Amino acid sequence: TLISCSSNTSPSVGFVSAEEFEGFEWHIGTDEFVDLVTDLDDAWRVYDFEMMSPFFSDTVSIITYDGKEFDSFDAFAQNMEQDPNEYRWEMMSVYSVDLNPEAGGEHVHANFAIESTDPSGVIDSYFLHEHYYIIDGKIVWLYQYKRENVD
Repeated sequence: TLISCSSNTSPSVGFVSAEEFEGFEWHIGTDEFVDLVTDLDDAWRVYDFEMMSPFFSDTVSIITYDGKEFDSFDAFAQNMEQDPNEYRWEMMSVYSVDLNPEAGGEHVHANFAIESTDPSGVIDSYFLHEHYYIIDGKIVWLYQYKRENVD
């Protein structure tokens, strides 16, 4: 006799204490959403804004680690084009979690080790955490958080 215990929902892996999310728990996300962020990173690495644009919803909200807010990918891309620094980075980790697997959409978290060089040659080394909320294959919002490298 073969007994299957499979389920369509992943086990809970945490909690949310915010009142508006009462009753929700975090669940393991899917590779589909992780792949979307790693594919975006490939386009970002070569600053191919045309390739990057379809990853973002028309109403995307982006808040950068330094507090700049953008309500479109085009505005965000213009800001990146005006940045005189050169960047190199390594994606250190990426994972996806979901508050409500039945509703669609996942929260993808990616961590990067960044090295930026300004026009005078000064190098800054830091870590960046990016939190993406993705629905139907489009990034709805992206929030960045910076941690200085203390080494």
